[in-house]
Amino acid sequence: MAMKAVTEEDSFTHLKMEVAVRLAHMIMELQHLPRELHAEERCHHTISLYSKSFSQIIEFEEREPDQDTLAEFMELLITFKARHKDTVNDMALACMRMKERLNIPKDEVSSHVFTSIKTFLDRLYTSRISIHMITNQHLAVYGYERTPPNQIGIIPPPHLHHLYPGGCL
Repeated sequence: MAMKAVTEEDSFTHLKMEVAVRLAHMIMELQHLPRELHAEERCHHTISLYSKSFSQIIEFEEREPDQDTLAEFMELLITFKARHKDTVNDMALACMRMKERLNIPKDEVSSHVFTSIKTFLDRLYTSRISIHMITNQHLAVYGYERTPPNQIGIIPPPHLHHLYPGGCL
C-alpha cells in the first residue's frame, strides 16, 4: 500500500501545535528550576527567549496554511533556530556563575542542588533536541534551501559540520 505524501500544509498544521506544546513544557521546566539557578541572569534570558518563541508560535494557532502563512511560518522557524542557538552555552554559563556565587567547587557533582539541576538540564536538552529535529525536518523538506535527495535526516560526521550550518540535514 502506498503512503500518502505529507504536504507542507500538513506539516505546518502538525508543527504549529506540536512546537507550541513542546515550548510550553520547556518553559514550565525552566520556571521550576531550583531557585539557586533561577536567580542567574542567563537563565532569565533563556526563559525570556523561549517565552517569546511560544508567544510567536501560538499566533499561528488559528491560521490556515495559505501561501503567506506558510512563508511567515518558515521565517519564524528560521528565527527560532537563530534565537536559541546559544541556549546550551547560556545555561552552562548560568550553572558556572551559580556555582561561583554559592562557592561550590567546580568539580562538585554530588550536591542536592547539582543533582536537581542535572536532571532538569537533561530534560531541557532532550526537549530542545526534539524541537530542533521536527523543525529542521520541516525546513529541510519545505525550506528555501533544499537538501539534496536522500540526505534528509542524515547527521554529518564532525569533520564535515562546517558544510552544514544547521548541524543536521
